[in-house]
Amino acid sequence: MSPKATIKGTDDQSELNYKNPSVLFGGDLTIFKTPVSGVYYHENNDDILLIYQATDAKPVGVKVSDINVQMQSMFDLIGVKAPEAIDVLSAIPENIKDIIKDYTLSLHVIYLKVAKTNPEASVEYALWISIDLDDEKKTELKGKLPVVLDSLFLKIWSTKDDEVLKNMNISQIEQLINSEKKQKSLTS
Repeated sequence: MSPKATIKGTDDQSELNYKNPSVLFGGDLTIFKTPVSGVYYHENNDDILLIYQATDAKPVGVKVSDINVQMQSMFDLIGVKAPEAIDVLSAIPENIKDIIKDYTLSLHVIYLKVAKTNPEASVEYALWISIDLDDEKKTELKGKLPVVLDSLFLKIWSTKDDEVLKNMNISQIEQLINSEKKQKSLTS
């Protein structure tokens, strides 16, 4: 019979099993040529891998044309096939993509969470990058586009984590979009 302990101060008098401890394991790694920290958490039959980094925007030396490869490397890290929907470059209009493909990126937020609860797994992710535009690049774009671009950014997410969405300023955008959808449905 395994030794058990009672957690004092809980109403349900839950028991801990000394043979199945909780484990937290962390380390540093590189994604998008940026040092980030990750943790692995195990409790009972649940495993969670979490990578999260909110940084000051800094050039990372990754070109726009390499975004999909870098996104795939995030998923390769955890042994999960990236969802087909992660074709980040498809979100960029062709005329702009052709111009900026060799521009470098700055990373603002990177988030990856994989939760495995036997037998299922869930994956959440978020990425916010900006595309570096110096004066020379702005001039180049000015001659090829009908508008003047001062900056470009790309945000990709599949998460409901409030803290991540807040850091990416997504919740405000979703509120505006939902408000617009409501207005259209009222006028239809």
